[in-house]
Amino acid sequence: MYPDKKCDKNPVEIKNLSDLKQLIKPGVELMATIHKKHPEIVGLVRVVTDVQTNAFYSVIKDQPNHKYSNCNYGKGFRTDFEKASYYRFNGTTVQMLDARAKDGSVLCEFEVYAPEQRIDQSQNSKYKLRPATEKEAGLFYALPPEQDEALGCIGHVRIDFGKNGKEFWHTWHPRGPEELNSAKFKKELTSVVDELRKTVLKSRTDMSNFCYNNGGQISGGWAQNHGFVIETDSYQYYLRCNPVQGDYNGYLTCFDKQVQGMNQANAQDQGMAMGGMQL
Repeated sequence: MYPDKKCDKNPVEIKNLSDLKQLIKPGVELMATIHKKHPEIVGLVRVVTDVQTNAFYSVIKDQPNHKYSNCNYGKGFRTDFEKASYYRFNGTTVQMLDARAKDGSVLCEFEVYAPEQRIDQSQNSKYKLRPATEKEAGLFYALPPEQDEALGCIGHVRIDFGKNGKEFWHTWHPRGPEELNSAKFKKELTSVVDELRKTVLKSRTDMSNFCYNNGGQISGGWAQNHGFVIETDSYQYYLRCNPVQGDYNGYLTCFDKQVQGMNQANAQDQGMAMGGMQL
């Protein structure tokens, strides 16, 4: 027997290893019903934090200080992907056989839960986020000063959800002329951040779910990062999400569209590219 489920989602029917690998993504929840080596993990809902070709990592939901949330440098409990012959798929239950023992015994049994529905922003948000394209990936990371200037970069907000995943620590880092950091910009930036704190910036778990449901995978970083873009009349906001405990969880980089447009026009007149970046 194991504790009552703490997950109110429905387990997904999984037919084979290919189905399982397609389903296991950051933000997805699962729960072990049997575990031969780690019986204390049975009945605890886990949230996937990182997926690699040969394994995935998960933390205990809403328990950031749990030993299985803090292991592997904060990535969480590691589960290896084994060969297809070491799995049994029984409807919504997945059994993994003990590959080391090689005696046909069950190492663990678990269920994977249906992810939350994709967030509909059309009615609920003042600012519309769109997933980034891979060509935009460079705009979510630190740029050389000359590219910051050419792109009208004002600065970025660095965000951390803290140890429990529900705090909101943030620091402003200027990256452009002080005159761009105007009262108009500060007012809009505050409004944008306040709105994002209702969804993607609500907590580390909410960020994981948002990334899983809305895509935006970008290259760069030691873990999979996701990028989202907000565009207003005067500014562009590039939000990089990294919902991993032990690292900074977000960077919101801000660009002045008027400055950017003027620099683009000047660059075109001179037959130059804007630093090779996709805008």
